[in-house]
Amino acid sequence: MMFPKPPLQKQIQNAFPDMRDRDFDYYACDLYVRGRPDVFSWLMINYSGWCDVTACVSRAPNESGHREKWLLIPYAGYWQNFRQ
Repeated sequence: MMFPKPPLQKQIQNAFPDMRDRDFDYYACDLYVRGRPDVFSWLMINYSGWCDVTACVSRAPNESGHREKWLLIPYAGYWQNFRQ
């Protein structure tokens, strides 16, 4: 079953049209966004929960052998679907 995109993901993709669905991931109710300084700056201005955002680095390297930076945004994933 495919869930709709979380509202914050839609807002980020509207603000940054070059970001694709592959730049986002989910774990439980958390939203992961590819770690870009411009996205973090946008979150600081436009997202009230920005102070809960955590930066992390993936354990597994990507196809070019680099570990990717991600922004972890708690409770911004599919949270609304867990209540149903």
